[in-house]
Amino acid sequence: MSSWRSGKLQLKCSLGLLRKALTSIVKEWDQYIVEDEQGLLELYGYQGSKKGDNYYLVVPGKGDPYRAAAPGFNYSGLGVRKQKDGTWVIDVDTSGLPSHAKNIVGKVNAFVAAEKVRKKAALQGNNIVSETTQGGKTKILMTAPVDPKYKIHA
Repeated sequence: MSSWRSGKLQLKCSLGLLRKALTSIVKEWDQYIVEDEQGLLELYGYQGSKKGDNYYLVVPGKGDPYRAAAPGFNYSGLGVRKQKDGTWVIDVDTSGLPSHAKNIVGKVNAFVAAEKVRKKAALQGNNIVSETTQGGKTKILMTAPVDPKYKIHA
C-alpha cells in the first residue's frame, strides 16, 4: 500500500537546487532523476496508474512503466510540480523510503533555506566558519566584515 503525501516548499528556488537537495538526502537518486523545464513529466503510482502530469522533476518508483525505479520507492515515486506563485509542491510515496528520508519535504525545505543563507553570505563577503545540524535545524556560523571605525583595538 502506498503512503502518498504532498508538501509545499516554503522558499522559491531553481530546479537545479531541488535536484541538489534531493540527492543530498539520497545520493543514489542522482542517476534516476528526470527533469523537464516545461513541466511535461508524468508521475506513476501502483501498478502503472498515472498519478498526474505537469511535473518538472520526477524520481520514478516501481509503478513507472517507462523508467527504472529509484531505490527507496515501493510503488509511486516522487514528483515536483510548480505552483502559479513560483513555489514547488512535492508529491511523494513515503512507504519505502529510508527512515532518514521519511520527512523529505521538511529536509528539502531545510536544505534550500541553508543554501540561500550560504549564497547571501557569500554575496555579502561573509565567511562561513562552521555548520552544524541538530534536531533537523542547521546552524551556520559566519564572520562578517566590519568597518574599521567599529573595530575595538586593545
